[in-house]
Amino acid sequence: MKIPLSWLREFVELTETTDELRAILDDLGLVVEGMDYVGEGLEDVVVARIDEIRAIEGADRVRLVVVDAGEGPLEIVCGAMNIDVGDHVPLAPIGAVLPGGFQIARREMRGVTSNGMLCSSRELGLGDDHGGLMLLDDLIDPVVGVGLLEALSITPDVVFDITVEGNRPDAWSVEGVARDLVFLAAAGILPVVVHGGGPQINAMLKRLAIQSSFVDGLRVTDAAMVEVVEMVLAGTVNKYVAGLITKAGALAVGICGKDGGLVRAKKLERTKRDPDSHIERVLDLGFVGEPVEIDVRVIHALTGGGLIPVIAPVGLGVDGQTYNINADTVAGAVAEALGAEKLVFLTDVDGIRSDPADEKTRLSSVTPSEIDDLVAVGVISTGMIPKAAACAHAVRHGVASAHVLDGRVAHAVLLELFTPEGVGTMVAEP
Repeated sequence: MKIPLSWLREFVELTETTDELRAILDDLGLVVEGMDYVGEGLEDVVVARIDEIRAIEGADRVRLVVVDAGEGPLEIVCGAMNIDVGDHVPLAPIGAVLPGGFQIARREMRGVTSNGMLCSSRELGLGDDHGGLMLLDDLIDPVVGVGLLEALSITPDVVFDITVEGNRPDAWSVEGVARDLVFLAAAGILPVVVHGGGPQINAMLKRLAIQSSFVDGLRVTDAAMVEVVEMVLAGTVNKYVAGLITKAGALAVGICGKDGGLVRAKKLERTKRDPDSHIERVLDLGFVGEPVEIDVRVIHALTGGGLIPVIAPVGLGVDGQTYNINADTVAGAVAEALGAEKLVFLTDVDGIRSDPADEKTRLSSVTPSEIDDLVAVGVISTGMIPKAAACAHAVRHGVASAHVLDGRVAHAVLLELFTPEGVGTMVAEP
């Protein structure tokens, strides 16, 4: 992936040198394989017109070329044979330093003084052709004496060539995701994190000998269990995720939906049709809730101060009851309330598949209506239902696109957001 320095500067004020930025990117888990200096060494190169070409006595491979660069005739010794009188070519005058550090000096050749150098595209770092001079008439309507950068509309820049693949051990972990979030924040993108914690809740329930069950991917939560859920989600997991992001180089603050009235919730009501009798029956999921209102003021307060909010999916009812809310549902509701550009779900599969058992059937993109159809026929089931439903609902309510990715893939977020093909499933309107 190539990232121009000028693009980064559109989002954040940078005072670091390119070498310092290279080190920072590497610290974020992104290996800079190289840096291309666009326009470097071309500041003094100008457009010149060839007015005369003369033979040099005793020299078969070079000729004397008289050019006009706007300040009178200059004699240049040149070995290129692809030029004619009237052609416009790049002239590097005495004292110019070309890409690679080669400095132009006045030279004596065959008793003739050469007052500069006429350049090929390769010598200027603008191509690979070294078989002759760069002929500007083929590219532009040249004006004698104009700087080459202006003539070719080149803005000096540095392009970082970044490898986004599994090249660091920590890139395959939650810590790798934290590094990518820090990178997004440094680029001026404001990430808001909503996390779950199913495995950690299961581990704590097992330690406490509390049994749990699921219906359509949602945990049935009784009074004893909701205390454990809040303790694990808003405590252990929340602070762990916020700590990883802070360690990676940004400042993250862990909160839950109860803080600042962020997530107002009500008891989730679900019904299920009996396949034999076709009778709808009400499912009692206990203290499982759903968002009814998102107050984004606390999020804006944090992001406005340069902080990354990390939200645990626990909400508060009007009666003061704590509700366990599916993290995917909270993420979708928060994205809608914020008017987010993108909603990204990280899970342990590579996206939505037309055949859940076959990894080769990953769908690169789907529409909300196609999500509905896949749920209806049972292709999307169990734990993928809340994610897919949240994607479809968010896109229908103003979020530009939603994405389902395998969070175990190194730099999955960056690959999905910044490459055309992506690595997961994108949900968007056609």
